[in-house]
Amino acid sequence: MPISAAGCSPRERGFTLVELMVVLVIIGLMSAVVMFALPDPRGTLRQEAVRLAARAHAARDMAIVSSRPVRLRLDATGYAFDQRRSGAWAPIAGKPYASQPWSAGVAVSAPALVAFDPAGGASPATLVTIVRDNARINVRFAADGAIDVEG
Repeated sequence: MPISAAGCSPRERGFTLVELMVVLVIIGLMSAVVMFALPDPRGTLRQEAVRLAARAHAARDMAIVSSRPVRLRLDATGYAFDQRRSGAWAPIAGKPYASQPWSAGVAVSAPALVAFDPAGGASPATLVTIVRDNARINVRFAADGAIDVEG
């Protein structure tokens, strides 16, 4: 074989097309594995339900401590809390009671109102279904004030 000026034979000067194709296939497979391993940036539906339940627990506790009823409003846009003052419901400002929009793609199956009385009970007892795509999860508000995430 003839030797080039650089001291290499013509076969040693670069990669073959087959070698380049193998490297590209490996890179493609690895990137596909990474894409499927990444979590959903919107979070899980369960996380959304647990966040709702935690805020509802805080609202129930607020009703007990302040001796005033607190109401949870759920609709297509999100949820918010109101407190009974001077015979009317008034929105509660500040964390964790500020109005909270649903994350992308999340909705409730039907609007709902749940009121927590100063003794900690909830009325009416309600089952709220939160949905995203084909996934569903239930948050149950029991008459005794218990709040459970199911599913």
